[in-house]
Amino acid sequence: MAFETVTGYCWPQSIGPGGTVSMHLSSAGGRVVDVSVARIGAIETTVWEGRVAADEHATPRGAYMSGCDWPAAHAITAQDDWRSGYYQVELTIDIDGKARTEYAFFVLRPPANSPNSILLQLSTNTWHAYNDFGGRNLYTGATTVSLQRPMSRGYLHKPPGAGRRVTTTNPPDADMNTHIGYLTKNHLSPYAGSAGWPDWELPFVRWAEAAGYGIDLCINADLEEHPRLVDGYNLLLSVGHDEYWSGPMRDTVEGFIANGGNVAFFSGNTAFWQVRMQDPAPTTSEAAANASMIGYKGFFKQDPVYGTDRIGELTSMWSDHEIGRPENHMTGVSFTHGGYHRIGKRATNGAGGYTIHQPNHWLFEGTGIDYGDVLGAKSTVVGYECDGCDFTY
Repeated sequence: MAFETVTGYCWPQSIGPGGTVSMHLSSAGGRVVDVSVARIGAIETTVWEGRVAADEHATPRGAYMSGCDWPAAHAITAQDDWRSGYYQVELTIDIDGKARTEYAFFVLRPPANSPNSILLQLSTNTWHAYNDFGGRNLYTGATTVSLQRPMSRGYLHKPPGAGRRVTTTNPPDADMNTHIGYLTKNHLSPYAGSAGWPDWELPFVRWAEAAGYGIDLCINADLEEHPRLVDGYNLLLSVGHDEYWSGPMRDTVEGFIANGGNVAFFSGNTAFWQVRMQDPAPTTSEAAANASMIGYKGFFKQDPVYGTDRIGELTSMWSDHEIGRPENHMTGVSFTHGGYHRIGKRATNGAGGYTIHQPNHWLFEGTGIDYGDVLGAKSTVVGYECDGCDFTY
């Protein structure tokens, strides 16, 4: 007998102030769904609660590529007092006295007159690349993944437990047995250790807000669909695992830098693959069915733009000579000069932090940091996939 639960997704995934978001739900046996919507930060603030009637819908064949096309069960509109941020949509049904809970999400973009000077773009392209709901992702043969499908278990919520983050296991878990055991025990996607909200961006946002930083949020696709969103900010952030970037995203960020903006890449494997977004923010229901992300990766010669005058849009590595736009031209570093750390048998016993080689750099002025100091080892800020550069002396 199939595991009975509730699942769903929100559309659009990003809304502006006063915008409306729809919940597309499938509930086992057509059970009523208890829904709670909360902004997640240093403080969890519930902004809406209600009971929503929802039917049970089959997951279509090819949903990983073409989406689920489930009807909207309910819609809510952002109120004036809602702050920019990540909004968790908790979905719960009762089955024989036991609660079954799953999650969806949306992001509220900031207003044009936001008082905050920092904008964090969530690495949602990478979430979609690894999301295997519907059977496939960009790591199991798909070259197109839909934006209109639920996120598999583990991408939006993770329970506590050893192995929750593979690189923080002590002593180091060379064969990843603890991590795999954690995923199996909690019935999470085998790819949930590589991408998603709980791994890096959630703890960062909680820490930053608790430390007094005012941060606004957007998703990757917003940098393509709303390039003026970065105007007025002093700092743009990339956090965690921000692997998949479109050309228009890079145009926005590189233009921001050229105009005097600051960008901090607190991430690894950053902008490694180029992707193309197809109708990421459609204005009609017909276009919404096509909302997807294209990434041929190792099959790049099958990409329709290969061998054409659109070769610059090829969905291969940004460092591919066919594209001619290495990511380190934007970030200063690249995974092609980096590698794995504290995962599997790659640098298994690595420090997990950054070793200081140039304490006289302006970045460290007034900190007391000295040569050989290691930053971030306690929290394992260096782990999994790490970017680097060729040393010069």
